[in-house]
Amino acid sequence: MLEGLADLVNLTNQPAYLNQLHYENAAENIKLFREYAALPGQENEVTQKLEYWKQQAEQVKHELAEKVNKGLKTRDKLDKAGLIEQYVTYRVLCGFIHPNMTSLIARHADVQPILRYRDAAAPEVITMLLDITVELLGHAVQTLPRFTDLTVDDIETAVADAKQQWELAAE
Repeated sequence: MLEGLADLVNLTNQPAYLNQLHYENAAENIKLFREYAALPGQENEVTQKLEYWKQQAEQVKHELAEKVNKGLKTRDKLDKAGLIEQYVTYRVLCGFIHPNMTSLIARHADVQPILRYRDAAAPEVITMLLDITVELLGHAVQTLPRFTDLTVDDIETAVADAKQQWELAAE
């Protein structure tokens, strides 16, 4: 969600950013088509179609290689879009959501070094994660006036109402 917002902001700020999106899409498709074609049991017709698509993607990637930042990292993309603070917050959220030691401990361990499968996370962890999620969503919604006919006042009123409802529910 956040990376998609960064792409949208970067695209509206600089229309040539579309080349970056096409390049990244082509690079990912090349990998995907190659890996999918290599799966056991693929029919010849499928592998031929995948090879055709891969060649098209390779052509796009080659044509755009000199026009883009080939090593553009997610952090740089978000920084360019003015979303670096949201990125840091998003990383905290990901640390508790994606499978890693942080999330395993938060979800399955207590004070003692014992892991418990599918144990409920502590209420304060759930509240923190929901706070982060609402904050990120609120920021994303605040960008809507750039891309829709909604006014800043409409959005700010809706975000303030949502925050108030969340704070009441969290008490």
